[in-house]
Amino acid sequence: MKIQLQLVCLFSAISVSVCSYAQPLNGNYTLNSAVATGGTNYQTFADLAGDLTADGVSGNVIVTITPGSGPYNEQITFMNPPGIGPNATVTIEGNGETMTATTNTNDRHVLRLTDVQYFTINNLKIVRDTASTSGFYGIHIFNSGHHITISNCSVDMNGTNSTLVGAYIASGSWTSILDSGEFHFINFINDTASGGGYGVSVFGKASSLASDIVISGNTFYDFHSNGVYLRETDGAIISNNYFNKRNASVTSCNAIQLAQAENINGNIFNNYITMWQTSNGTMNFRGIYLFNGTGHKVYNNVITDIRLLSGDFTGIEVRSPGTAPEIYFNTISLENSGITSGNLFGIAEELSNTNSILRNNVISITQPTTAEKVGLVLGATSVVTTAINSDNNLIWAPNGNVAMKNALTPVYYTLLSNWQSASMQDSNSFMADPQFLTDTMPVPTNMNADNLGVAIPGITTDYTGTLRAAIPDMGAYEFPFTSGIAEEVNSDIIVYPNPFSGELKFKIQNSDATEVILYNAVSGKVITHSVLNNSSVNTSKLSPGLYFYEVRSNDLILMKGKVVKVGN
Repeated sequence: MKIQLQLVCLFSAISVSVCSYAQPLNGNYTLNSAVATGGTNYQTFADLAGDLTADGVSGNVIVTITPGSGPYNEQITFMNPPGIGPNATVTIEGNGETMTATTNTNDRHVLRLTDVQYFTINNLKIVRDTASTSGFYGIHIFNSGHHITISNCSVDMNGTNSTLVGAYIASGSWTSILDSGEFHFINFINDTASGGGYGVSVFGKASSLASDIVISGNTFYDFHSNGVYLRETDGAIISNNYFNKRNASVTSCNAIQLAQAENINGNIFNNYITMWQTSNGTMNFRGIYLFNGTGHKVYNNVITDIRLLSGDFTGIEVRSPGTAPEIYFNTISLENSGITSGNLFGIAEELSNTNSILRNNVISITQPTTAEKVGLVLGATSVVTTAINSDNNLIWAPNGNVAMKNALTPVYYTLLSNWQSASMQDSNSFMADPQFLTDTMPVPTNMNADNLGVAIPGITTDYTGTLRAAIPDMGAYEFPFTSGIAEEVNSDIIVYPNPFSGELKFKIQNSDATEVILYNAVSGKVITHSVLNNSSVNTSKLSPGLYFYEVRSNDLILMKGKVVKVGN
């Protein structure tokens, strides 16, 4: 769609020269398959991409897909439009419309952004065509990209477990997820990925580490290899995401993996990791896998509701020696009542002497197993007194072991006192049942474990956003119903279940609460609901994902936190 400007030049009575110039895009446009391309409408993604490449942009461009106009069956590449920049951006508003394509070995993408900058895709649904048997990428950021935001989108890859399949991929190859590119200021916010091998994968360059990568508020289902996979990044943020591998594919996989030595300073916090799959053969599932790299911080993560009856499970695993990740305020709760045949590990070294720093973690493993059940696991050749730096943790593994050295002939430390004597670690740690609120709601209620943590600079709130006390509690949750201002205003209000699927319930006693507000990080307020004593909020119209809530009395916030919706 080119708007032609005509310049007429008279050279003689019968000679006229007409010169045409393409007008750069600027302002609001629509994409509607039912209306021919012309004016401010595009009929296809291909028409839009063609004009952006040919004509460029001169200001902010917003292209809104008309509701009900999909699905769009196209395989499309957007190149970097001339003129694009911080004051001339491109945004595609998907309105929840569907895009699909049959991919092949050489062109595995549905939508590709090649060397693109200042580009946003919001609320677009991409569905894998089952005829795509040679690889599939929902949204592919190719070769290089910066200042790109993918938000409120969904990629459905159900029906395949191939590691050639990924939802949101940033790589330097048309045909490989694991190939390096130049990536900076990339945001994946409130997206959903279902099935396939990878949810989000970003692969930077060793010579130019990918920077300002933010993966937050997303939902990852049924990933076969990694929910989130990062290589060659610096300072990436992985936060407030929900992970659940629900299907029965037997595979070794990780919810989150930071790979290779050049991957540094990762920040993994406030994630909720669960696994509803019951059978995983003899394979291993890791909640958080720090394969390599230094400077990583892992805190306020909840790992719970693990339903495996076969296959090994490790909450947090650190692979490489000397990497010294800081692991704080995490809750690892393995409370399934069914007997498993797999190993159940809380925090483990894969190799030896990682120098991991462990503080304020709650590890509770009550599930019965015919294999090993251990809170802390050292590498085979670890020096017991210096392999890790550990203190102020709660470790509970009845009929198991507080710690072990995982050598060919294992060395077990059944009681905390055994471990303390041998390792000179965990002198201020605690061995007792945390008495969780429920098996799937790992909020401790054992007051003997209250206020046994140690303050960590920079970590001032818990998983729910509640302010931590001066002497904090161990685990992702500050203990409820204890002293202090934050707890006093919360003590009469209970929000449950979390995660939830249908109704979100509020139990309110002796409180002046008048309304509940639900909102998300991108679109803001989504539900306002008046409340009385006991109330339920109908959330059937909300998509799965992370939401924040406030319980208010007029303009006063009585309680706030976050909840995860996992389905209807």
